[in-house]
Amino acid sequence: MNEIEEVFVGFEEFRQYFVITKDKKDSTEAFFQSTSYFTNFYNFVFLINHPKKLNADLNHLMLTGDALLRFHELKFLEDELYNLELEKYHENEKKYSKFIDLLGKLMDYAQDNFIQVNVEEFQKDTTDFPNKKRITSYIQIITNSLSISPVDNRNKQQIKKEIQRLLKNFAKDVGNSTIFAPVHPSEPYLMALLTLPCLPYKEILDNVINVYETTDAQVFSLELYESIYQIIKDLKLEKPKDSILFICIYRYIYETIFIRFPQTLAFKIDYTQAKALEQLKICDLQMIPPYKPECDEQLHPRDVFPLIEDFKDAVSSLQKLYFVVCPFDILDCVNDAITSIEKGCSRLCNYTETVFSFDTIFILFLACILASEIYDIDSMSKLCMDFIPVNKLAPKFEYAKAKIFAVAEELKRISQCKQ
Repeated sequence: MNEIEEVFVGFEEFRQYFVITKDKKDSTEAFFQSTSYFTNFYNFVFLINHPKKLNADLNHLMLTGDALLRFHELKFLEDELYNLELEKYHENEKKYSKFIDLLGKLMDYAQDNFIQVNVEEFQKDTTDFPNKKRITSYIQIITNSLSISPVDNRNKQQIKKEIQRLLKNFAKDVGNSTIFAPVHPSEPYLMALLTLPCLPYKEILDNVINVYETTDAQVFSLELYESIYQIIKDLKLEKPKDSILFICIYRYIYETIFIRFPQTLAFKIDYTQAKALEQLKICDLQMIPPYKPECDEQLHPRDVFPLIEDFKDAVSSLQKLYFVVCPFDILDCVNDAITSIEKGCSRLCNYTETVFSFDTIFILFLACILASEIYDIDSMSKLCMDFIPVNKLAPKFEYAKAKIFAVAEELKRISQCKQ
């Protein structure tokens, strides 16, 4: 890695730097995966200065970036996120110092004609309760630096070679036949290079993003695909680098849309439906033996499934849905959950079966969704159905797409019966 790439990797530590414990019995862990590159920094500054805050209101969460603003209704975030242990608090203090050091390093790369950040002033603004407007100005300054600094005196061809090199590194981690690339620590660096003003790609992507609100979903998806294909063709990418870049751009597009058009790309919770689902019991699900857990059937799935060894990983995978907006990331979380459920079923039947019926997996998946308390699953299902192509989709994603749609419809039916 070169020096500037190391800086990006350092920033990436803020993407997934701590674990939220949902249950005081430590039964479930949800990994914080922000939809915005700098969101974790806001969370981090807030936590450093308010480590013992037990409740958060909307005004507080507005300062923590777009991800938590979306999820301010969730009790486990409100109750647990700010209740950090002393050791965790001191650990985060060190990370804060590291961020300041990284910021200074980034500023060294900024050109003379860009605004320079006064680090002392920056520390003052973030020591007390962060000022939203001031923090927003820092975002723009840092973003400008991230966009311009990797260029140095390199020409377009050198930048394209750097993009090729990064994608080659990504491919080492995901394999040669990948159909999905998880977030890579250097992905923000890749997208900063790809969207530099001296390259034509940012204009191509901005044109797609700007028509999101006024374009039919399928037409938008087609234009997005054609735009990405145009970029891949220009870069002369071979497999698997083409599919890796495709996912990176797709993720960038939807995260940008989420920030620019928060009301349009909204994951809305039907609170009437959510209230009805809160009253569900395990006995209502009509689970199929031998995959039915031995427990009090009058309990809600959230009180049981996060504690069951065979299904707790599926619950954790689904909780990641709280923090993603890209349709492919949503399907990946669902696919991981389904895979975990199938493994759990294999263990429960002592590996006498490896293929399970749709109904068996469906009911267990439904139970894990309820255990994860994902009450905006209908919005996520609609996003996947509308904005993911109807053909040429990998089989595992086709299956995940069918499952999330079926569960969303079943939850509607169940909640209507309960109301």
